Amino acid sequence: MNQNVKSLFVAGAVLATALSCTKNESDPANPITCKLVSMQILSPNKSEERMITDNNGNISRVEYYVNGNLYSSSTLVSDNGKVVITDSTAAWGDIPAKQDGTTTYVLGSDGNAVSRYFNGGGGEWADSTYYTYDAGGYLTKMVKKLFKASANAEKEVEQTYTHTYVNTNGICTQEDLVAVGAIGNYRTKSNLEYYETPAGISYQVPNMVSRAIEFPFLGKSGKALLKTITYFDGDNNKESGVYSYTYDYDASGKPSKCNIKTVNGGSPGFEATLGFGYNCN
Repeated sequence: MNQNVKSLFVAGAVLATALSCTKNESDPANPITCKLVSMQILSPNKSEERMITDNNGNISRVEYYVNGNLYSSSTLVSDNGKVVITDSTAAWGDIPAKQDGTTTYVLGSDGNAVSRYFNGGGGEWADSTYYTYDAGGYLTKMVKKLFKASANAEKEVEQTYTHTYVNTNGICTQEDLVAVGAIGNYRTKSNLEYYETPAGISYQVPNMVSRAIEFPFLGKSGKALLKTITYFDGDNNKESGVYSYTYDYDASGKPSKCNIKTVNGGSPGFEATLGFGYNCN
């Protein structure tokens, strides 16, 4: 997806694929199926990401808006074990619309992506990402390789990012990132805590972590609401920042807003609010 717009979404957040809830907490026998169809940055920026689905409920297009104007879009096409995503930037003033690049996800027999390839608009550089899952279908490792800009048939790796995840009872509780290469060598870790999910209600909303699940073919996503993320730098486990996540709910119990702020370290004084839009049957 378009990297310029994605950077606006806090901590790499992108649209989650679905949310299921119940009519009310006292009547779990009458579920309402809800799909998350938009996410807005209510503060400090005015941005919005909207998801469009086809007749089968699959994501076919994602649109990005800045201050109410279409900035860019991503179109998804599934075919023969692959999902191809084409990114485009909309026309702005005298600047014409243009195609930014194509991302291809290669799917395994279980429907989960095993690899991802990105080609820039000029085709002069590329990155590749590889995914590993556990027996339950949850992502356990993601390895991203950046290649040097070169016309050579054999591309030279410039940087490698290895993300390792620990899943506990279906939710990601730890992440370890190791970066190696010409851009820089470093290591960061994070611990994630969640709220207890109310009986009869299961949430699936963006968790604002660096591995943010974009689409259902990137493994199962935990159905719990993120409470805090604590970051650590290097191998010495020195705490570098703590961010808290609190939520507002609508009358039916769905999260309508997520409030994010710095608790300690990190970006001092940072605060942001995300709003969620749903389509329920």
